[in-house]
Amino acid sequence: MDYLGDPVKDDPTRRLANTALMAKTATGASPIRRRSITARSLDTKRVMRISSGVDPERFEGLDPDATLAWRHYNLGRLLLFVFHAFEARMLDSHHDAGFEDVRQVHLNVMRHIDVPKGTRIIDLAARAGVTKGAMGQLVEECVRLGLVELSRDPADGRAKIVSYSKRGREFMAVTRRAAKRIEGDFADLLGAKRYESMRADLITLREKITARALTR
Repeated sequence: MDYLGDPVKDDPTRRLANTALMAKTATGASPIRRRSITARSLDTKRVMRISSGVDPERFEGLDPDATLAWRHYNLGRLLLFVFHAFEARMLDSHHDAGFEDVRQVHLNVMRHIDVPKGTRIIDLAARAGVTKGAMGQLVEECVRLGLVELSRDPADGRAKIVSYSKRGREFMAVTRRAAKRIEGDFADLLGAKRYESMRADLITLREKITARALTR
């Protein structure tokens, strides 16, 4: 399991840009207060490299609109933006490591497979939030790419178990190293203490959301 690492040990523990500019008019009148809201980071095209085949203009999904700030800066959209930034860098790392044939959509399979027993296609579909048919097609592509292998489910002869192949394990080793490097980059942007605090808060939020769901 070295290619994935310790799931416990390695478990992870822009804000609204409201800029007020004050400018005095030539006549000495009251200062003009100009409020600028930027929905897309100025660093977007550097963070999400075009070489990944990802269009950074779609990351935010909405044009900046000061009257609809809640749509740009709710937690879900902010987390989605960071996820896209993370995934685009991850895909670049895969391509640089020789996995040029892997596309972003294939990550939806690779990130959800259990180790070492593998995972049924229907469970992969549930984790990815797609239909069983759609996941089945993605799995077939990953089989052709040599990333995964299929075997019969001993508990249900009609079901198939998806597990990592040798190339898939190499792919996940690259993933593990890239994740550490990307998180280091993000920590540099926020500062180590702020980043670790944010990570810890997200872990706590995940635990509490899960606990609440289990009691319903």
